[in-house]
Amino acid sequence: MPKSSMLSGLAAVLLMPSVCVALPRTEFSGFVGARAADLLEGRVFSPFARVDAMDETVRAFETHEDDATVGGRRHSWWQGEYWGKTMLGHTGAWRYTGREDVRDYVRRQAQRLVSAHQRADGYLGTYADERFVTGSWNLWGRKYTLWALVEAYETTGDRDILAAAEKATDQAIAMLADMKLPVRETGCFNGLPTASVLSPLVRLFRHVPKASYRAFMDAIVADWDRADGAAPNLIANAFGGKPVHEWYPEPVIWAKGYEMMSCYEGLVDYAVLTGHARALEAAERAADLLAEHEGNPLGAVGYYDHFTHAAANPNATVELCDVIYWMRLCHALYRATGHVRHLDRAERAFCNAFLAGLYRGGRWGAYSVRSHGTRHGTAALQIGMRHHCCCVDNSPRGFYDMAEHAVLRRGDSVDVNHFLPCRSDLGEGLRVEIGGNYPVSEDVTLTVTAPKPTRLSVRVPGWCAACSVDGTARTPEDGRIILSAEGTRTWRIRFEMPVKVVQRPDVGRPALLPGDECDGRGHDGLQFLFELAVRFPEMKGLGRTANAAYVTRGPLVLAKARRTGLTEGDIFDPTTVNGKPGVTARAVPRPAGADVWGAWNLTLERDGRRRTVPVCDLPSAAPTDDWQNAFSIWF
Repeated sequence: MPKSSMLSGLAAVLLMPSVCVALPRTEFSGFVGARAADLLEGRVFSPFARVDAMDETVRAFETHEDDATVGGRRHSWWQGEYWGKTMLGHTGAWRYTGREDVRDYVRRQAQRLVSAHQRADGYLGTYADERFVTGSWNLWGRKYTLWALVEAYETTGDRDILAAAEKATDQAIAMLADMKLPVRETGCFNGLPTASVLSPLVRLFRHVPKASYRAFMDAIVADWDRADGAAPNLIANAFGGKPVHEWYPEPVIWAKGYEMMSCYEGLVDYAVLTGHARALEAAERAADLLAEHEGNPLGAVGYYDHFTHAAANPNATVELCDVIYWMRLCHALYRATGHVRHLDRAERAFCNAFLAGLYRGGRWGAYSVRSHGTRHGTAALQIGMRHHCCCVDNSPRGFYDMAEHAVLRRGDSVDVNHFLPCRSDLGEGLRVEIGGNYPVSEDVTLTVTAPKPTRLSVRVPGWCAACSVDGTARTPEDGRIILSAEGTRTWRIRFEMPVKVVQRPDVGRPALLPGDECDGRGHDGLQFLFELAVRFPEMKGLGRTANAAYVTRGPLVLAKARRTGLTEGDIFDPTTVNGKPGVTARAVPRPAGADVWGAWNLTLERDGRRRTVPVCDLPSAAPTDDWQNAFSIWF
């Protein structure tokens, strides 16, 4: 797509929020639909979610434990993020399901918070001292509250909720101006958490276009394009071409993945709002750098929750929040540019790391998704909370994000982007249904009901070896094929899924320094952050010190697992085909057990010698917090 058109069309349509109307709605079925239903019941619809979990988030505004002083030391906690994240789970559920009880609940809870806890000057936060904004998570929590209030307004049409969001924003901007504090000097990690307010502020600005909001956004963006190179300089550094872990010394101290990607998502939204082409190009360049140097075998980016050259790490572990925000950034870039590589990346992240981080039952899940081990790193209760962890609270939006980008309407044209079984109602009688068991199966049925002639632009994934429609080979152009529909019509599409042995060459050493994240306790970050043996003692010694290969089938990463009948000796076999040329692979489907998405017999062959092992998809390998869920993606 030429640069002149990169900021138009689809991006502008999707960034314009709809208020209190039925949006185009996609709901998953099959394995993914069951996982979504589990999670939404556990974290959104159940009495536990609506009472116990929500009430605890409100109490944070009453107790002000975030900056309480204990033993002469003041806390700097982040309980303030949980109300916003929890509420976003409910506003997204209304878009996903259209349930009126959800909309009523959103209105009541937003009114409850605002009426009880917003101060006369507009402050609405969980810190007793609203000016404690350096070295704290104060403004980060307020960002999430703002975002949720704006979405609550879009869900309900209640202008009192929008007014509360406006008052809270006015207070924060005026306070920072009075303190003469630039954003990069607030919060932690060179201001990344604070600056991530850019995306919800763009959303608010579309409803309340105040000059002060535009000026605040302009100042954040200008401060990321500095001639003096002061961190984080997200725009200028993206154009420099260096990997993120080389931008500044000690990336484990500053290169926080979740927050940085939130900032880049905001930069894309800002670029669409303002027509700032350099900002958009910087975000796309940064995403490409992350994919190259921080891409991990789990389909996401980063190591644990930092950018420390994950591509060079012999182990892979990623925070579920990072996975979700990588998907969000990819989809934001797709909206703004139309480039299908961003959809390929979002698909891999969703089908592997995201789904692997969700546990059966829906109430809880993983914090760190691992490449191998006895189980994933189950989320711990955080900073005095009993029902909340950042990744668990963020999880519903992983489903919403994927659903909202599966099928999109642009006038008489429809983009079909993802092929997980689903039904999309796009209004005016236009409906798209996707059947099959993709990506376990290569075959997809695409049924379209269109009252008038409609152009379909169907993505062909970048990994696809060949594509056919109703048995006729089709060659994609710019990653898409074009179909035409009128009335009701069904196509049978086959995406040939190659089985690939992915070799991991030596690309240098990870940039981690000794230390438990950044507290300087002398742990070896390479192994410590992967094993987390202080919480998972059975993981001690399981971290790898040398690269191994992994195997993909289409977008899926395949795993050896106890659930496929293997012993731990088989699963953690240290030998590897990595670095051995000429290894071929084929996967023959076999019956899947209970709650297993896909199962195959995988045969690896080299020089006439072959080995066959039973494997499954990564999300099926360890779907519960059970220390006997041994699994590995390494071969």
